[in-house]
Amino acid sequence: DNGTVWKDTNGDEIHAQGGNIIQEGATFHWFGMQYPIWKAVNHYTSTDLKTWTKQAPALTPGMSGIPFGATNWVGRPFVMKNPNAGQTPYVMTIEWALGSATVRNRFCFLTATSLDGPWTFHASKTINNFRIINKLLNIIKPWFPIFVNLNSIQIYKITSR
Repeated sequence: DNGTVWKDTNGDEIHAQGGNIIQEGATFHWFGMQYPIWKAVNHYTSTDLKTWTKQAPALTPGMSGIPFGATNWVGRPFVMKNPNAGQTPYVMTIEWALGSATVRNRFCFLTATSLDGPWTFHASKTINNFRIINKLLNIIKPWFPIFVNLNSIQIYKITSR
């Protein structure tokens, strides 16, 4: 129901702001942020899109190999299948503000062999001339993220490097 707080199977409030859902087999995986200060990229699973079970967080501040910490703004995780598959069939992209939350123009790339992780940080890309990446509009095969910000659009091709 709209306007109600969703609860997981433990009766706890679901924290998954700005995230997305990806289906793998009969299971849906929901990744999203836990705020107000970023505490985790949470991971929930469901087979009916109504009953959600909380899994171990995908990312938390201070995780080994993750360059963003609790004092950085982090948001809008987007998990998808890697078209270059190989040994890392999943990719997570996430926004990252190095300093001020008002300049959120870095796009980070992490990979995992399973939707349950662990997630490995690979790189970040500064999206030039963007103060805030308002929305990752779409992913068009073979992986062209499209960024829209007020008066401009930027398109990048994601490659295997």
